[in-house]
Amino acid sequence: MNATSADDPVRVALDSNGVLRVDLNRPEARNAMNRAVIDRLLDVADRAERDPSVRVILLRGEGAGFCAGHDLREHDESSPAEHLNRELRDRLNVRWSDVPVPTIVAMHGFALGSGLMLALACDLRIAAEGLEVSLPESRIGMFPALGGTTLLTRIIGPTRASLMVLTGARYDAATAAEWGLVTQVVPKDEVAATAEQLADVLAENAPLSMRFAKKVIRDAENLDLMTAHRQESMLNTIIRTSEDRREGIAAFREKRKPRFRGA
Repeated sequence: MNATSADDPVRVALDSNGVLRVDLNRPEARNAMNRAVIDRLLDVADRAERDPSVRVILLRGEGAGFCAGHDLREHDESSPAEHLNRELRDRLNVRWSDVPVPTIVAMHGFALGSGLMLALACDLRIAAEGLEVSLPESRIGMFPALGGTTLLTRIIGPTRASLMVLTGARYDAATAAEWGLVTQVVPKDEVAATAEQLADVLAENAPLSMRFAKKVIRDAENLDLMTAHRQESMLNTIIRTSEDRREGIAAFREKRKPRFRGA
């Protein structure tokens, strides 16, 4: 991925500790997703899979809110078949859900439609007080696809997911937290710092351990107990022979911070 500039629709920067900062940067359009934004976010997912220096992804939105959803001003003249093929190729939310490193999203103001769906694909969701979330597609003759409905149902259950999707209503941060839609609610002026501190904490942990733990957690819903246990045992066997495990134990005995390499 090339370096980004201040006017890019998605700004991307890798900190020295391995935190990849990803900022939606269309505040004049409420960070609505157009083709350029989607392509950049897909690039981020690709980079996280192939670049071992990326340990954590921190996603944010510039301006008044996180993301207002898809940019409806972008006219789509493709045929239904072409549109379906593009969605299946892109699979933005599925791709972000499958990113091997931990993902954190900091949300303020609003997270609507496809913006909320993108947030659902992240592992940890930090919300500012005053945040409003909604999947309003049913109110404009659309449907929250792209994997968002499935992710929503897995996170908050079918009853509450049905209420959100069928009504298209907005819900506040307190309700989102009660339902498990967000991980934590903090004052608006603390949401950026809270997410950054969390990203820094994760960046200090063993990368291989976090990757394997994320995989087990993500797969748990789709595997029977015995298969899940076998997967845990297999991954634990790999961890036990890793350099990171040896370094972690050595650092503990020597009373120093470990220097993990992700191997």
